[in-house]
Amino acid sequence: MLRESVAPTRSSHASNSSAQAKFLEKKKEYEAVAQLDKLTALMADRMEGLGEDCDIMALAGEGTCIFRYYCWI
Repeated sequence: MLRESVAPTRSSHASNSSAQAKFLEKKKEYEAVAQLDKLTALMADRMEGLGEDCDIMALAGEGTCIFRYYCWI
């Protein structure tokens, strides 16, 4: 026979359900932040690529070739 202090009660069950709900909510928040971090890194890489493309176009506009062995200017 279980003692009263050891036997599960409704309040402990409700407490466990509440803790589990909080845990799941925090897990969703963590996953959302992780996804945002990945997307931010991807966007930074794309912007860096655009910057490199702009530098190449600027050099082409000046008549400068970035490929020294392939230009006859």
